[in-house]
Amino acid sequence: GAIFARVLREMEEEHSEGISVGDVWLGGQLHFPDYHYKSIMAILKSIRGMELCDIVFQPRLDGGRVVFQAHLSQRWGRDLRTAVALREGFNIHKCEFEETGPLLNRSVQVGAGTTWGADRAVAIAEDGASIAEYGPREAMEIRSNVSVATTLQMHAWNTVLRQSHPVRRVALEVVDAPPGRFADYDLGDVVLLDVPRARWGHQGEVRVLAREFHPGRNVCALVVEEERTAEIAVHEEVVG
Repeated sequence: GAIFARVLREMEEEHSEGISVGDVWLGGQLHFPDYHYKSIMAILKSIRGMELCDIVFQPRLDGGRVVFQAHLSQRWGRDLRTAVALREGFNIHKCEFEETGPLLNRSVQVGAGTTWGADRAVAIAEDGASIAEYGPREAMEIRSNVSVATTLQMHAWNTVLRQSHPVRRVALEVVDAPPGRFADYDLGDVVLLDVPRARWGHQGEVRVLAREFHPGRNVCALVVEEERTAEIAVHEEVVG
């Protein structure tokens, strides 16, 4: 959170882009990354590699200009699964499923060091359930700018958590009708998706990732993704 706020404020001091810092989550582990001539976008992406968090830029009009308030949250959105539903035959106009990858269930992350001896930390994270279902899918990555073991561990854990199962994503067109009107939910919210006849059928919790309003047809295009949990085993090792 401190990295997020400092980088954006320094950018605004150098050349204003109309971005102010809003709510900033200051939890998680302590991290001390080295950034050498990195773009702001690269730094923001690295934050999400170190911690599972959400970065949100909220737009608003200010004197005819679009400006943004930037938030960093451990988890953006509300749990509305018992209050809001996207339901076939009620407010869903069109539905298209997609199951995509890549699939990775064991991550080996190697940290900074001058040799390949005891000074170079190695963190390993794996998802046992995914390995049992799909077989081992391993990837290794050297992070020469990471020297703190907890940061390396979080990179391994987050890499596996995001990729240990195929992503089940749904593209929807919805109308402004119960049991989920446009004003009832926003980006990041978890809602119930009920599509018994679309493809193989699905009923379960999904998170709203994107939405776009089409005023000419009075519909919203949504991208939602299936909510899931994973049990990750994390190991810290040192190459000797």
